[in-house]
Amino acid sequence: MCCSRYGYCGTTADYCGTGCRSGPCSYESGGVGLNAGPRDRIANVVTPAVLLAFISAAQSFPAYRGTVAKREIAAMLAQFSHESDKEIARGRYCQASSVYPCQPGKNYYGRGPIQITWNENYGAAGKFLGLPLLTDPDMVARNPDVAFKCAMWFWNEKVRPVVDQGFGATTRRINGGECDGGSPTRVQSRVNRYLEFCRQFGISPGTSLSC
Repeated sequence: MCCSRYGYCGTTADYCGTGCRSGPCSYESGGVGLNAGPRDRIANVVTPAVLLAFISAAQSFPAYRGTVAKREIAAMLAQFSHESDKEIARGRYCQASSVYPCQPGKNYYGRGPIQITWNENYGAAGKFLGLPLLTDPDMVARNPDVAFKCAMWFWNEKVRPVVDQGFGATTRRINGGECDGGSPTRVQSRVNRYLEFCRQFGISPGTSLSC
C-alpha cells in the first residue's frame, strides 16, 4: 500500500504515482494536488476531486453553509496545502485519556489535509462526525470526504475563533511550535501560500501574517 503526501493511502496510481510519500511508489513525488507549491494556480491545487470533498465536508457544518469570507478560504487552502506537503511523521501518537483511550494496535499520526494527530483529536472528531475514528483512524486516509470533514472539524473547533486576528494566529493554533522563532522557514512557507491564494482571489491578505 502507498500513501500520498496528504495522508491518503491505497494501491492505485492515485496513491503510488505522483505525490507518493511511502510504500512501493512508482516514481518520485512532485505533481499537483492539494499539496502543490505556493505558485500553482488554484485550479491546479483544488482539483475536481478535492473540490467535491471540500464542498461535501463544508456542507456538514452549519457555520459554512452561508457566506464565508474569501480571506478565510485563502487561509484554509494555504494551511491545508502546507500541512499536506509535509512528510508524514508516523508513530503511535497516544496520550493517556479516559475519554478517548488509544485502541490496541492503532496509531494516531497525522492524516488528511490538516494532518489530524493524537487520539484525543481522532476521538473528538469521530464523536462529532459520528464515525469510529478512534478504532479506525485509517478511515481518514482512505476516504477523502472523511479527511476533509476532519480538517473542517479541526478548523472550526481550533482555528476559526482566531481567524479575525490574522493569518499568523491560524498558524499558531495549527502548529504553535513553529512560531516565535521555532521554524521561521515553515512559517514563511505558510505565509507565501496564503499571499498567493489572496492574490489569485484578488483580495487583501490583511495584517499580522506571521507568528
